[in-house]
Amino acid sequence: MNSMITLRGLNKSFGATHAVKDVSFTLEAGEVHALVGENGAGKSTLMNMMAGVLTPDSGHILLQDTPRALTSTLMAARAGIATVFQELSLVDGLSVAENICAGHAPVQFGLIDSGAMARRATDLLHRLGTDLPVWRPVGSLLAGQRQLVEIAKAIGQLYHPEAAVPRPVRALILDEPTSALTADEKLRLFAAVRELRLQGVGIIYISHHLSEVVALADRITVLRDGATVWTRPAAGLTTEDLVSAMVGREVLRAPRDEAVPGPEMARLEGVTRAGQVRDLTLSIRGGEVLGVAGLDGSGRETVARLLAGVELPEQGRITLAGAAHPGTLRRAMSAGVAYVPDDRKTLGLFLDLSIAANAVVTDLTQVARAGMMREALIHVAGVELIADQGVKAAGPDMSVRSLSGGNQQKVLLGKWLRRAPRLLVVEEPTKGVDIGAKQDIHMRIAALAREGAAVVIVSSDLPEILELSDRIAVMHRGRLTGIVDARSATEESVMALASGLVEDAA
Repeated sequence: MNSMITLRGLNKSFGATHAVKDVSFTLEAGEVHALVGENGAGKSTLMNMMAGVLTPDSGHILLQDTPRALTSTLMAARAGIATVFQELSLVDGLSVAENICAGHAPVQFGLIDSGAMARRATDLLHRLGTDLPVWRPVGSLLAGQRQLVEIAKAIGQLYHPEAAVPRPVRALILDEPTSALTADEKLRLFAAVRELRLQGVGIIYISHHLSEVVALADRITVLRDGATVWTRPAAGLTTEDLVSAMVGREVLRAPRDEAVPGPEMARLEGVTRAGQVRDLTLSIRGGEVLGVAGLDGSGRETVARLLAGVELPEQGRITLAGAAHPGTLRRAMSAGVAYVPDDRKTLGLFLDLSIAANAVVTDLTQVARAGMMREALIHVAGVELIADQGVKAAGPDMSVRSLSGGNQQKVLLGKWLRRAPRLLVVEEPTKGVDIGAKQDIHMRIAALAREGAAVVIVSSDLPEILELSDRIAVMHRGRLTGIVDARSATEESVMALASGLVEDAA
């Protein structure tokens, strides 16, 4: 086969931390090669060395069997390596077309050719099955749409001729490309990836969604603690094989003792919000985890936001422990409500503040004395959160931005658990986190419910809903189509309700 990228004995350390240890790896033309591993396994460091962000301490990177020093992202891009990072590189004030063609806009008579730029952007977006308006500002797009623009931009880098001779290397690195995509957008991306593979592009696919990896990859490399565990053909591998290799230990499931429902903690009665939910009646009791499932656009997220007070009903009534919902998140917090939003980076955390500062933002009275904030108390709160949630960090003064996705999610959950909520509402509890962090988070959610709190989880991950929930409320086009016992439910039975094929509302 034709080797696009070959890594030989790469090593990279950050102080005393040996992030990548003697890793060798080959990406062939026309293959999807998946990299999997827990957070901290070395995936991002390895990707950043191939993308020119980091320089290896030792070892060699070969492009088509020729050693190359990739000392910048520009050098890597010119060599034929396009990378889609988790942290998107789009400019909000520019249009979709301007972002996609940034750095290589078509020029005619010394001026940017707007028509050619629009045509190029349109063509690249069509490869991903989307027809976004190319002159729309990127800052006005939804998260999934922004992700597609970033991927289109990277694909465009592979096909833009910077020289008269076509690039010999065409490699695309995708880091968690589906984290913000809807189910339909994921399918379109997978189709585009397969088409690129047929065209001879080598694709490195990094994802925590192991079912995607098994379905899409030709070969899979598992990393653990900076070293390679193995590289194998994907055919015949299961997600259980990958989990075992990734963690090197038994992964425990959240306890599923039978729930003992307590008093009603929240109730939605005849609730309607135009275009989102219609005539919704639902009860949530202490001691249980209620999952809310449904396809994209079903209204499942609205249920969480109504309970939290982030959105308000236009008709109907919401109560908390028998009293009328106060109507805002701030007031609902005083009634014992905690809300974990789906986007931890923009809605949930102060990324540039420390773990300790994030730990106390939901209740500053805990660390104030005589109207003054006490640094010592803030520090103690950070220490406690790290210990309680199993956050991997050097200490409470470490900035949240420097943490892995899984550890950021633990900080987000932990800051709300410090309030000992009576009703915890969580959107996408393990979005973009690895298998180890996912199980830790599941255990903490289950433990809170068993201590008597009511927990509502809204997730697009159906296996997660089935694993965590005691009951599952299923939504379809804004209506509740069924409430099922999670112990007897299957993915098929939930999907039948979610797609509107059957209706069995309780």
